[in-house]
Amino acid sequence: MERTFAKIDYESFMNALDDATEKGERIRMVDFLAVDEFVSENSIDTTRVHDFSRVLEDPHATIIKTGMMKGFYVYSLDKKKAYLYKHK
Repeated sequence: MERTFAKIDYESFMNALDDATEKGERIRMVDFLAVDEFVSENSIDTTRVHDFSRVLEDPHATIIKTGMMKGFYVYSLDKKKAYLYKHK
């Protein structure tokens, strides 16, 4: 199974991130136990995430744990780009 990052609409992602934050559906990277659990349950390849993050000048990562936008995201505030980690 190939793991990749799909570019998504930045503005839509930021709106979804705001909504997830307000609803308590966002996992911040400093919440190590919750991140580890999500990464394990969803077979996230952290090496792939790390390598991909290097191409962004100011990489940020976050998790939306439930709902329509559930997933692991990498984004750049400076470049205004957002990517969703996907399994193909």
